[in-house]
Amino acid sequence: MKILNGLPISALKCEGCAGLWFKDGQVAVEQALEHAQIFDSAENKADDFFNQVREIDCPECAKPMSKMTDKTQFHIKYEMCTDCRGIFLDQGELLDLSEFTLTERLQQAIKTYQANIK
Repeated sequence: MKILNGLPISALKCEGCAGLWFKDGQVAVEQALEHAQIFDSAENKADDFFNQVREIDCPECAKPMSKMTDKTQFHIKYEMCTDCRGIFLDQGELLDLSEFTLTERLQQAIKTYQANIK
């Protein structure tokens, strides 16, 4: 656990894939975004395999986690436990969430526009 800006932010890092587990769910992820470089790293990203949404069980309650898509950045896929509400982000995803670039915004706007005209 790290204390940042007076807030305790808890994230566990997987030794195998370097993904991040946020027991406190979306609240912890939002608090950690401002300090993403402290928690996450895109360097030496293990393998694209780990960036794929896959079937994993919750580290907290061992139940299957649900596949989710970020509501702001549609290219970011993560897993969430529907029981305890914990969130698992692959390595680099917290950094990606913290950097919503102009290019990403334009790409997303184009995709949204194209989906709405069909």
